[in-house]
Amino acid sequence: MPGDRIFLKAHTDMLIEVDGTAVQARWSDYGTWQSLVIEKAASRRLFDTTEDGASALGALCSIASGSLGAFVMALILVSKCLPMQRKSCGTLGQPDCSYKVHPMEEEEEE
Repeated sequence: MPGDRIFLKAHTDMLIEVDGTAVQARWSDYGTWQSLVIEKAASRRLFDTTEDGASALGALCSIASGSLGAFVMALILVSKCLPMQRKSCGTLGQPDCSYKVHPMEEEEEE
């Protein structure tokens, strides 16, 4: 219940204490430093809402710009890869390479 005092014990058998932003477990005393007071929960709103809709517009703009950036990157990638595929070997199923591998002739030993 709100207002109750509790004590939390760490795995080291020491009680947890909070001093400002520092959280430690140094002592095994059940003193005021180690007591934690249960408070009533405040509003659990996870995001800030504005009445003018500015945050919604900003979110929409960031989503649109991210999508546009991804589309442009994909377009660049496709435009770079297609010429490389055309150069390597002809059409689908029928390789038409302009180079061949020839075996080396062995030299005769004297």
